[in-house]
Amino acid sequence: VRFRSGARIRNWFRAISNSTLDVFLPPVCLGCETRLDAHNALCPACWRTIDFIRPPLCDCLGIPMPYDTGGRMLSAGAVADPPNYDRARAVARYDGLMRDLIHDFKFRDTHDARALFGRWMSEAGATLIAECDVIVPVPLARWRLLTRRFNQSQILAREVATLSGKPVTPFSLIR
Repeated sequence: VRFRSGARIRNWFRAISNSTLDVFLPPVCLGCETRLDAHNALCPACWRTIDFIRPPLCDCLGIPMPYDTGGRMLSAGAVADPPNYDRARAVARYDGLMRDLIHDFKFRDTHDARALFGRWMSEAGATLIAECDVIVPVPLARWRLLTRRFNQSQILAREVATLSGKPVTPFSLIR
């Protein structure tokens, strides 16, 4: 009984603090800064401009295919020039608002979209994440890490790991 009342108090305190924070930093669209009901989201107008990559997909390159054949599907590019990896997956096409959000995250030191990117990556790569044992971000070259001061791959890996419950090992690869 003591645990439940303590949990209620913590939840109540969290709700009050979030409401107070929303007064000073109201939730806005990450694309156009239109007022929204929740943080880390896009307004409907901005959402429509993002070209999400949905199935059917090439099982190797993750690019869209014209129709679903029901089995393993490989694009002509994957058959003609097989890559050095087994499978890849992308969330959306790299253009328009998606390009701007990525550039803000990567080059302008604004990490507002990290939670949104983490949710999208977890959804797009759900089958890949379910089959993996650990999430390993790609390291940056030392000079690039010094100029950027952060590794966006590591930040996104932590977001996906938090959502999936998988462990993340940020220093497993050496560049």
